[in-house]
Amino acid sequence: MKQSLRNKINDAEGYLAVTPEYNRGLSGAMKNTLDYFLEEYYFKPSAIVSYSPGMFGGVNAAQQLRLVFAELGAPSISSSFPIPRLHEVISEDGTLIDEAYNKRVSKFLAEFEWYIEAFKNQRANGTPY
Repeated sequence: MKQSLRNKINDAEGYLAVTPEYNRGLSGAMKNTLDYFLEEYYFKPSAIVSYSPGMFGGVNAAQQLRLVFAELGAPSISSSFPIPRLHEVISEDGTLIDEAYNKRVSKFLAEFEWYIEAFKNQRANGTPY
C-alpha cells in the first residue's frame, strides 16, 4: 500500500487536494499522509479545494494546506476553490445543486492545468537539485 501510494504521488504532475475544515484546520489524516512523503512532491504544483458547512468554505484549512504544500516543494496555485455551505451546493447523493459552480470550477481547473504544464516544461529542463 505504501509503495503504491508513493508511486501515485511520484507519477502525478500536480496535486489537487480536497479538504474539509476541522477545528479551523486541515484534517489530521491528510496532514499525516502528506508528511509521510517528501521528494515525491518536488517541483509540482498543487491546487486546493476546501469545504465546510459554514459560510467560509474551509478557508482556514486551505491556508494551512498552502503552507504545507509550499514546504513540501509543491507550491499551490494562486487561486483556491472554497465551497461554503456544502449542503446547499452538493446534495447527499453527490448531485450539483448550484450550477454556478460549473463556471467557477472550470476557471479554477484551467488555471491548475496551466501551472501543471509550466512546471512540467521546466522539469524537463532539469531541477535545481
